[in-house]
Amino acid sequence: MQKIFRYTLVLAALAAALPAAAQPGGRPPAGPPRGALPAQAERHAFDALLRHRERLELSADQVRRLEAIAARLEERNRPLRERLRQERERFMETRRQQLERLTPEQRRDTLRAVRRRGQAAVPESMQPLVRQMRVHVEEATYEAQGVLTAEQRLRARRILQQEMRMRARRP
Repeated sequence: MQKIFRYTLVLAALAAALPAAAQPGGRPPAGPPRGALPAQAERHAFDALLRHRERLELSADQVRRLEAIAARLEERNRPLRERLRQERERFMETRRQQLERLTPEQRRDTLRAVRRRGQAAVPESMQPLVRQMRVHVEEATYEAQGVLTAEQRLRARRILQQEMRMRARRP
């Protein structure tokens, strides 16, 4: 049960972070939008728990502890997000230069192929940063599990799964 909860919480936190690392965007109440910043995705699972505190019957102490865990996660990943943003800028500049060297036909064909494949995987140069952020999220998730009772973890898992389904339906 704890493994499923942790998996769901990690998925909710990372769903928006990986393919669109460092993309700008706001966050509506139902969850982070497509293209959300990694910080927004990280916070989403904790925000969802806190938004549903009454449904989960969280005590004031549990709320305080979850907020502290989320704040520590934010603090740990802030420098990694900055490095990720910088790496993404370098990657995009290199990619732009590569495309400029192509003929118009080659560029068109290349861009069409990228669109057909959908969002690109995280470039190799960014993968270590993303992996480290993932470790931090998993550690925070594990810590958050210790704050909740077994019944609260079960309800939280259902809430997070519901929010992930709602997010998946968004255009």
